[in-house]
Amino acid sequence: MLKTLLLASAILQAISPNIEVFDIDLSKVTKITSSSKQIQGEVLVWLKSINGIDGKVKFEPPPHGVMIKIPLSPPLKIENVWVNEVISEVYLIYSKNEKARLLLFTRENKVMLVYFEADPTPFVKRISTN
Repeated sequence: MLKTLLLASAILQAISPNIEVFDIDLSKVTKITSSSKQIQGEVLVWLKSINGIDGKVKFEPPPHGVMIKIPLSPPLKIENVWVNEVISEVYLIYSKNEKARLLLFTRENKVMLVYFEADPTPFVKRISTN
């Protein structure tokens, strides 16, 4: 069953590498848009600025925010003190009430929740309104 789910997830990623904006309060995707080299570059800046791992065992999204799913094409190799993996998908977890975090998915389907220094606010404003 797990192998079937993982295969289905991989197929869907290959078919639909779109960015999805999920409004946490509304509990639904409010926008789907195409990625671009510019967006991939912004995500790389975030990944290069990772400065810690969120050690929470149970992840709960913050209230009044968004989660933005950003598939990486091609996947990016990140090597620093906290992450040494090939990242295939990033979820930006953004709320005005909490520090932004990244939920990272590796090519091997490992998941990591990390903090980063770069400011994603301009990206969130741009992607949420365009």
